[in-house]
Amino acid sequence: RLGLSRLGGALTAAFGLLPGLKDRLVHARAQLPGRGEGRRLSRAFAVAVEVVCETARLAQEIAGESERPAIVAIIGVPGTGKTTVVLGVARQLANQGLAVSGIVQLARREAGRALDYRLQEVSSGEGRPFASRAAQGHGFVFEAAGWSWARERIERARAEAEVVIVDELGRLEGRGEGHLPALLERVEAERARLWIVAVREDAADEIERRLGGFKARIRAADGDGAVANAVAQASGLIAERGDGEVAALG
Repeated sequence: RLGLSRLGGALTAAFGLLPGLKDRLVHARAQLPGRGEGRRLSRAFAVAVEVVCETARLAQEIAGESERPAIVAIIGVPGTGKTTVVLGVARQLANQGLAVSGIVQLARREAGRALDYRLQEVSSGEGRPFASRAAQGHGFVFEAAGWSWARERIERARAEAEVVIVDELGRLEGRGEGHLPALLERVEAERARLWIVAVREDAADEIERRLGGFKARIRAADGDGAVANAVAQASGLIAERGDGEVAALG
């Protein structure tokens, strides 16, 4: 079965030839006589040009949609349970028989204040230290090895899993940094049909713009309701983009 990313590439390449065909039709139309049979042929050429242009436009839309997985965003301010929600969604989708992977960012807290963060791969449970609070107590110091490990795991999840989890995207990603390059990088034969991303509320609009749009925004503060809503959205989107076998899982 041809993967969605390859289908998009094939459509883009095939219909990339259409603008040249349009120019040739327009040129041929200009050479026709202006009376009788020539007028009828001229009208036929005009219709053909319109059909070519509309087909090219639709093909580009289809190709773009095929290349990009659907995105469900779990949105909230720090401490509202974004990680809890995405882990709950991941468990339920995995119980449906879907391949789920990616990374989550686990916080160690004291009196409601984050002390440090650890990255954990959803499918294996393997983890890496990621960030610790700066000595002066303001901001965090990030581990360079944590960023590179996260990128490798996200890209691997995109190639191997049907659902990719990324927690979290914030101000760095809003500037095009952090985990965002791992999502924007082209992955050959991407298997993923859906990304579920945890997003800080203050960066959500810019991240959505950079990723090309969210199919759904769900507030993490809704707790169990957010999990149920996200699972329903995810199942529907996967069914839309999958084959009959996957659609039946919903």
